[in-house]
This record gives sequence, C-alpha cells and structure tokens, in this order.
Amino acid sequence: MSVYVVGLMVSTVVLLLAVCWLVAQSRKHRSGQRELHEEIVQLRDLLHAQGSGNAGLSRSFQQLEARLLGVAEQLEQLENDTTVGGGSRLYRQAINLAVGGAEPTELTERFGLSRGEAELLVSFHQLTDQVNDRAA
Repeated sequence: MSVYVVGLMVSTVVLLLAVCWLVAQSRKHRSGQRELHEEIVQLRDLLHAQGSGNAGLSRSFQQLEARLLGVAEQLEQLENDTTVGGGSRLYRQAINLAVGGAEPTELTERFGLSRGEAELLVSFHQLTDQVNDRAA
C-alpha cells in the first residue's frame, strides 16, 4: 500500500471525526441557546414584576436589567458562533495551531477540545507532515 493511500485513509478518518465533533458542538450550542433563551424569558418576567412594584426596588431592577443584558449578549454570541460556523471556525483555528506545532494541552485549553480530539489533531498533522516529507 502506497504512502499516498495511507495518507488518504488517515485524512478520511480525521475528516469523519471532525464532522462528528462539529455535529456534537452544534448540538451543545443549541442546548445552550435554549437554556439562555429560557433564562431571558424568566428575567423579563421578573423585570416586569419588579417594575410594577414600588420605586424602592429600582436597584434590584437595575441589577436584573444588567443581568438580562449579559445573558442576551451571551445568547447573541452563541447564536453567532452557531450560525456563522463558529464551531468550525474554532476548529480551523485549532487545526492551524496543530499545524504550527501546538501541544494537545494548548488546544484543549484554548478551544475546549477533549484531550482525545486535541491529540488526534496533533497526531494527524504530524503524520501528514511526515507523509509530505517522504513524498517530496
């Protein structure tokens, strides 16, 4: 079996693993979106209840409003990450670091990859480099 066939097989396996990881990340983001949306609804209800109370609750109202804005920003960021391909963007960044020689620990800490995913990325790119060096 030639080096090219082995390289192609390894690339295919890594691509399949990457797709599986992206699907899992997408599901995780959707779950997070639902939780944040539910919290926003609860906070709005609480804000309306607080707002209809007396003026002495204005400090609580301001705190709740700040919390609501923070949650809304988190939801917006999560939606942007999901809809603009943020998961795949982060994965591409992790791949770029792996190509540059990053250690699995760095990929795990910076991108939230599991230890196995990070080791797979690093190993794959080390193997790809070896295959390319032999082919050259």
